[in-house]
Amino acid sequence: MTITPDSVPAFPRGIKYRFDAARAVWVLLTPERAMMPDENAQAVLSGIDGERTIAGIVADLADRYQAPTDVIMADVLELLTDLAGRGIITDRNAS
Repeated sequence: MTITPDSVPAFPRGIKYRFDAARAVWVLLTPERAMMPDENAQAVLSGIDGERTIAGIVADLADRYQAPTDVIMADVLELLTDLAGRGIITDRNAS
């Protein structure tokens, strides 16, 4: 799957991103394991709602962190491409 700025990222069935109150950390739960994303990944993952495009998520992050959109876009595309390759993210626009 190719991830682009127009992709609408979503978590497929069986994948959850939530706050673990017992450990006081955000976790990405897959059927095989639990991952604890770093702060940068948390910022991206928290923007995934199955409705917004990657470009929309990046625009929000650029505004929030006062950072260049092109730099954030490159980092977000790299992260989400990796997660898509592992089946952790899907593109709602993909047929």
